[in-house]
Amino acid sequence: MAWPESALAVVGLLAVAEQASGKIAHVATPVMGFSTWNSFGGSISEGLILEVAGNMTLHGLKALGYTYINIDDAWGASSRNASGNIVGDPKTFPHGMKYLGDRLHEQGYLYGLYTARNLRTCGGTMPGSLGNEVIDADTFAYYGADFVKNDDCGVVYANAVKDYGAMQRAITAVDRPMLHNVKAPDLTPLTAPVVCQIKRVGKDLKNDWEDLVRVFDTGMSDPFLDLVTRGSNFWMDFDMMEIGGGETRPGGTATLTSVEQRAHFSLWAAAKSPLVMGNDPRHVPAGALAILTNAEVIAVNQDALGAPVRLHSRMHAADTATAAEWKLVLQDCDSADALQQWTLAGDGSGQIRSGGRPGYCAGVFQCISRWPWWISASACSNDPTSSGSGTTAAPTGCSAAAEQHWQWNTTAADADGSLMLEWKPTGMKTKCWGTPGSGCCLSVEGTNPEVDSCGWPANASQQQWEFTGSQQTGGGSIKSRMSGQCLGFAGDLEVYVGPLSGGNVTAVLFNRSPVAANITVSIPSLAAILGTASRVLVRDLWAHKDLGVFEGSFTAEVESHGVVHVNMAPHQ
Repeated sequence: MAWPESALAVVGLLAVAEQASGKIAHVATPVMGFSTWNSFGGSISEGLILEVAGNMTLHGLKALGYTYINIDDAWGASSRNASGNIVGDPKTFPHGMKYLGDRLHEQGYLYGLYTARNLRTCGGTMPGSLGNEVIDADTFAYYGADFVKNDDCGVVYANAVKDYGAMQRAITAVDRPMLHNVKAPDLTPLTAPVVCQIKRVGKDLKNDWEDLVRVFDTGMSDPFLDLVTRGSNFWMDFDMMEIGGGETRPGGTATLTSVEQRAHFSLWAAAKSPLVMGNDPRHVPAGALAILTNAEVIAVNQDALGAPVRLHSRMHAADTATAAEWKLVLQDCDSADALQQWTLAGDGSGQIRSGGRPGYCAGVFQCISRWPWWISASACSNDPTSSGSGTTAAPTGCSAAAEQHWQWNTTAADADGSLMLEWKPTGMKTKCWGTPGSGCCLSVEGTNPEVDSCGWPANASQQQWEFTGSQQTGGGSIKSRMSGQCLGFAGDLEVYVGPLSGGNVTAVLFNRSPVAANITVSIPSLAAILGTASRVLVRDLWAHKDLGVFEGSFTAEVESHGVVHVNMAPHQ
């Protein structure tokens, strides 16, 4: 039956003033669990959630730490009740949200609910919490929530601190600890820990390899990562995982290979992201279940030290020197690095040509099928200086010429000479979000350059660029005003390392390239963690075996788009 209006009316009365007995939720390690959105979207119900919980227990997931069951968008009725509370949709949650929370708690789970800092949630089917933070926090606490996800669709980005701060104060005022998970591009390392305990690193993760790498790179380049450590009560959320299926919405229908899923799990775990499943726990392929239940990788994520891995070394694979397409990233500017040198063509083609890789031009990767649009370098189209064949298949819906046409927007020049670099595809309609006709401009998220609607960021420097050097002769670098970094080619082979409790090291050897390659870790270079130890015992966390004692260096062959994830312990 539905919960009586009188009970919720009491909640509304309690919301008149903040309670002095309030608590801030503390979590010593990243949360683990399941969220409904990727697999079910708005098609959720009380029965489905309880079935999911039963299957998580059956598969041993709860025993390994997957204890949060987070109900995403579309759980609520279309409007508030007479007392002003958000209530469960009576058709899909007939016993109400407190009943569901009680049942999950009885089974040993923690309970998450979704809202948004707007008048409506992102799906538009239920009320959001903007302006109603106090009554909503009381309502969520009454329902037994342990976790509140607070989304940010269609909002004024500059109001993030005010809006999220209002909800955090309301949550702190109730007599129930609830974690506050937010998503906002305009929080800073100073403000974020004040208004939340968990912050999303960026845009939603899609179920494909390119987007997985985008989200990982954004998180690893984020200054917020410096805040993640033991006792900080602050964690960076790389988004719910796409292991074993999950998202099937347009733009994300590709599935990750088993190799890529293992890499996904290791990268999220080592970065100390929450490990929140997006797949359907009722139907988990055996291979995906083996990944999700790898206790050794989970132990890295849950290590008491709470320290995320950091990029230790990066190199290019010799076998990919003639790759059909290269991802472009932002890097610390280096005038001696030929791969950061570019020439702006003066022949009307609008091309941005690489100085370090002749024949390659900057363009948009899969410019119709995904959003935001990625920047990559591929064989220049109709470029007489090109050493490439120019026959590489263009992304779906684009001609090669269209995807490589750029134009400096001189009307948007900043006082320091920074310009907006506008993507001007020929022969196709520009489809960017935001104001119609606003155009598409080179933007930045973390270390990822991407095409987004011109003028959308509250921070204008996110779309401002400086060309240092001669644009059409000799070349120069393209520098982001926001980060001060320069456009360059991503490395293929990377090593990420981080400390573990007991003086040990976890290392993720990550191969982004399209071919298998050897990756080496220098043991003396880990002295900051290992101390004076010159020999280490290496354990492979996916093979579940010790590989032996190594001195000087450790080398492993890593599959394309794969990882070798090892722990290293000092050995006498």
